[in-house]
Amino acid sequence: MTESLDETTLRQVYRGTRQMIGFLPSGRAAPESPAVVSCFWSLPVDDRSRPDRVDLEAWKRAAIALTPLAEGAVASVTDPSQLLFAQYFDVVIDRPWRGRAVVIGDAAHATSPQLGQGVNLGLADASELARQVLLDQPLESALAAYASRRRGPTRYYQQASRLLTPFFQSDATLLGTIRDACMGAACSFPPTRRQMLHALTGRKTGWLPSDRATPDANGRR
Repeated sequence: MTESLDETTLRQVYRGTRQMIGFLPSGRAAPESPAVVSCFWSLPVDDRSRPDRVDLEAWKRAAIALTPLAEGAVASVTDPSQLLFAQYFDVVIDRPWRGRAVVIGDAAHATSPQLGQGVNLGLADASELARQVLLDQPLESALAAYASRRRGPTRYYQQASRLLTPFFQSDATLLGTIRDACMGAACSFPPTRRQMLHALTGRKTGWLPSDRATPDANGRR
C-alpha cells in the first residue's frame, strides 16, 4: 500500500543517524486556503548545507530514495531560494526575566526538536506564569516563583533532548542501530510506554518514574 501525506499526521523517516526527512502539518493560512504540510530535511551545519549550495536534483533523488512520501513535496521545489536554511541551538537562561519582561518557551529554553516539546513547554510556561502573577504577591516574588517552578521540568527536557539527539542526528552510526533495536520494544513495554507518553505530553518534571506534573486545584497540569 502506498502511503500519502495528510494534514493531521507528523511523519519522520530516518536512515541511520545521517539522513532524516520529516513532514509537519502546518495548518492553513485562512479557512478557505489549502492545508499546508511543511517538509524538513536534516543536514550538518556547514557551508555545503546552505540552500545556494544544494544540488537540487541530487537532493530530490536522495529524499525520494529515503521515502516515496517525499515525491510530491520535493517536486514543487524548482529553485534553491524556495528552501529555508535554519539552525537550532540549546538555549539556557538562568534568570528568564528582567523588570517586567519575561521570556518563555523556546526563547527561554530552546533545544533540539527531537522531542517535539516546544509548544507544550511554552504553554506550560505561560500557564505557570499566569498562575503566579494572579496570586497575592509582589511581581518580583511572582516571577521568582515562576522561574523556580519551571526549572525542574525545563532541565529534564533539556537533558533528555541532549541525550536523545545523537541517536537521531549525528555521525555515530552505531547509535542508530541501537535506536532501531530498542525503540519499538520501549514503545510496547507498559512501564516505558507510560513514561514516554508522560514525556511527549509535557508532563515529566524529572528522571524518576514518579516525576511528573499533577493537576493543581484548578485542574491545570
